[in-house]
Amino acid sequence: MPAADVVVVGGGLAGITTALACARHGRTVTLVDGEHRGAASLASAGVLGPSIGRGPKGGRVGRFMFAARDRFPSFVDELRELTGIDVPIVRGALELALNDTHLAELRARAAALPEARVLGAADVAALERALVPVAGALHHPHDGAVDVRALRTALDAAVRVGTSITLIRATVSSIDPSGGGVMLADGTRVPAAHVVLAGGAWASEVRGLPRSLPVRPVKGEVAVAADPVALRQVVFGAGGYLVPRGGALMVGATSEEVGFSAEPTAAGAAVLASTARSLLRDWPADASFARQDAGLRPMTPDGYPILGPDPATPALLYACGYSRNGVLVSPLAADCLAALIDGGDAGFDLSAFAPTRFGG
Repeated sequence: MPAADVVVVGGGLAGITTALACARHGRTVTLVDGEHRGAASLASAGVLGPSIGRGPKGGRVGRFMFAARDRFPSFVDELRELTGIDVPIVRGALELALNDTHLAELRARAAALPEARVLGAADVAALERALVPVAGALHHPHDGAVDVRALRTALDAAVRVGTSITLIRATVSSIDPSGGGVMLADGTRVPAAHVVLAGGAWASEVRGLPRSLPVRPVKGEVAVAADPVALRQVVFGAGGYLVPRGGALMVGATSEEVGFSAEPTAAGAAVLASTARSLLRDWPADASFARQDAGLRPMTPDGYPILGPDPATPALLYACGYSRNGVLVSPLAADCLAALIDGGDAGFDLSAFAPTRFGG
């Protein structure tokens, strides 16, 4: 097999976006997809919400996350030009306060979010009539969600039309981190000058890595309402979220440590139904879901990605452990990796995502 400039291990969102970014930089790429059951993107609502919750809003992590959100519109434009496929993005997100105590917390947090606007109960009711009465909300106009199924369709099509990307359906058994490429489970050697590990929840199972990776699978379940619900924006509250998608409504999400089991469960459906009842005014007690999906999120101990080159073997780069932000960070992370492979600057301080932060 002829040597490529880059071999990318993993055919999920992290792997495909990295392959496409390297190809845009003029690199030849071999993308190896092991097609593991339970890929995280299959059960993702595609939330683009760095403003939501108590996570970092500034510093190295916050700057990267907000830049990742703002990269998405141009990224889907690039995909449309390449494939003709439109990838819808929902604009706007509401972070609900179900009581006055929570509303006070949101008001305090709004000080660090110049884009956010505090809404009162009447404002929320006028904006989204399907919701239960609440004390108020934070409105994040630039957050939202991307249609992940359409995104995956466009990414797969982009790989097919990319003349410098070779797709191999196989499992990688080991990596030569010194720049020798990878070995497949059948003994085939795939040579490349650089290796990008984008193995999702399975990244730590690849042999030959210069350090252990604390990436573990965490199962998440989402469901699609059987009957349409009129929402215009993403809604967070009651420990879950609602995402409008093409006339349908997604309800998410559970979080469960069950190893590599990726089957939807009745218990998961019950949790999601409870979320819907807590947020929607007219959710029937006996309502059912049209579809329920489960996927394995690749979690790290701190919930941040492992991103960038290995300091001991710079020919090996990491694009894994994206945790709950895999959709959000993938396009920008891919840009950074392609720039680093070119010998340039990533454009961001990635030290918060370095593999060495876990020791070893």
